[in-house]
Amino acid sequence: MAGAKMFGESIEVTAAERIKQSTKPQLNWWRALVEGVWQSKGLIILLTGLAGFLVFRENYIGALLAVGAILVWLIFVVCLSTPAVYYNKLHQAVDWCRWDEVLDLVQKLETNRKINFIKVPEVELARNRAKALAGLGRLEEALAGYQKYEGQPGCPGWLHKAFVAGIYDTAKQYDKAIEYNLMSLQEKENPTMYPDLA
Repeated sequence: MAGAKMFGESIEVTAAERIKQSTKPQLNWWRALVEGVWQSKGLIILLTGLAGFLVFRENYIGALLAVGAILVWLIFVVCLSTPAVYYNKLHQAVDWCRWDEVLDLVQKLETNRKINFIKVPEVELARNRAKALAGLGRLEEALAGYQKYEGQPGCPGWLHKAFVAGIYDTAKQYDKAIEYNLMSLQEKENPTMYPDLA
């Protein structure tokens, strides 16, 4: 991943790190909880020790507060994982053309955007909604809903055209999909577009 930056610092990802990440199992609620416990083991051990000490000192209210703090922390960790869990499920539903499930997950992620500071970009949710609508035979509604994102941050014109091609492809209008792929390529030469033309 050459040239990538985060917080102004260059990021170097090795091939071994890519393989390790790609073979990780999908995130789900249980895995989010287990990883949360593992990543917070120091805090959990400290609070458990404090609770044990408080029970020994017969301060049961303090012990309950320490145990409650552990539970609140774990709930917080799982809540932070909510967008990732739903986003993984969304990708699986799109891959398997389960369009009603896609619409349901997009709705859940939109609701989650209101309460969680970790957000899936709105344009990404709109694209998945449009694909689902096209898959359900509601192509005009899909195109109309996605049109407003052209030129928005994270969706330049060439990328918007490529995604519209994917919407047409989902609706099985392959000639229009090829037409939009070619328009996208004319706007910006992007080698990742060529497999879509094959």
